[in-house]
Amino acid sequence: MARTASRYEERHASILLPAVGIVLAVVVLAAVAFAADDDVPPLYVLAFILAAGCAVVLTFSALTVTVGGLTLEWHFRFGFWRKRILLADIVSATPRRMSWWYGLGIRLTPEGWYYAVRGRDAVMVETRSGKKVILGSRTPERLAEAIRQRMPQRPGPMIDLSPRR
Repeated sequence: MARTASRYEERHASILLPAVGIVLAVVVLAAVAFAADDDVPPLYVLAFILAAGCAVVLTFSALTVTVGGLTLEWHFRFGFWRKRILLADIVSATPRRMSWWYGLGIRLTPEGWYYAVRGRDAVMVETRSGKKVILGSRTPERLAEAIRQRMPQRPGPMIDLSPRR
């Protein structure tokens, strides 16, 4: 395989997650606003808590994976939780389908750290140290191939071809 010098970037986003989060926040806020109980915290406190919740849901609703230069990088929306692995440290990149059991977000699974925002398709990346990372992807075959193409070619064993005396 020829090495590719260009950059590969994939943004994996969920529209449903922020929409559901925002609708739930509005419903809860409206229910509390119309409650007649005096024990309810002030509306601005609830609004702040719900806004913070919406910000968290929005932040974790998109995952960007970039393969280029010397690294494989990924982060959630707004550059949050930015991680990177040197391409020279990667020994394999394999497309796979994760169990629904692992859910979405950042999860520690028996197979390694799993980062996902939608669906069950992913790419498992294994490093020389044995560390495994699983990245959610809309097109796991393309992402795995992009990683493999940009991994430095490892030289084979040294063979002495000089004539013997």
